Amino acid sequence: LSILTPEQIVSNILKIIDITPETQNIYISGILPISLERNQKLQHQAPIKQTNQLLNKALRHSLNTTFIPPPNELLDKSGHLSSKHHIGDGLHLSSSGYDIWINHLKDYLNIQPLKESL
Repeated sequence: LSILTPEQIVSNILKIIDITPETQNIYISGILPISLERNQKLQHQAPIKQTNQLLNKALRHSLNTTFIPPPNELLDKSGHLSSKHHIGDGLHLSSSGYDIWINHLKDYLNIQPLKESL
């Protein structure tokens, strides 16, 4: 995000999708939010939102590609990564953050929890 524009990122993702066989289902997870409060060096929040919006729009009518937006449960009231869901750097998810993200992905992928072996 610090090198490419949202449009360039989406264009590159679309190029990868174009060379993937149409029989393959593709799932694109949106870029997760960050916390600007914790790390002012990370000024990518606006490009993250814009990139996710562009990806969602570009993939909306695709038959074999699904865009998975970041889970709202990761956000605080200001729309940034909640402090309870990162490890303290404003970027990397904590255990609770990963739990939220994994469950969100499972919902989209329709994955059932593994049964415990007896």
